[in-house]
Amino acid sequence: MINIIKNNIDFKSFIALKITEYKVLIFKIFKDYTKCIYINQINDHIEINVDKVFDNKLKYKNIDRVLISKRNFISIKDSLSYIQNSIDKNLYK
Repeated sequence: MINIIKNNIDFKSFIALKITEYKVLIFKIFKDYTKCIYINQINDHIEINVDKVFDNKLKYKNIDRVLISKRNFISIKDSLSYIQNSIDKNLYK
């Protein structure tokens, strides 16, 4: 799975980590938060969660994580454009 992602995604300044054989984390640290894209292969589908993890709980009234979106796909190849769009959305923020 990680090889398909690395060969087809332009990470720009995001970092990709293989967590397990079936899990990948793509992330970028911004000034006030970290954008995380979690990719999990679960049985016969791919689950993708996009989160903002805030670095300062006090500033954000004890909110430490916000789920931006959650999507399921049949295969990793079906999810590539969604992953790329998630990276591109915050490129200049």
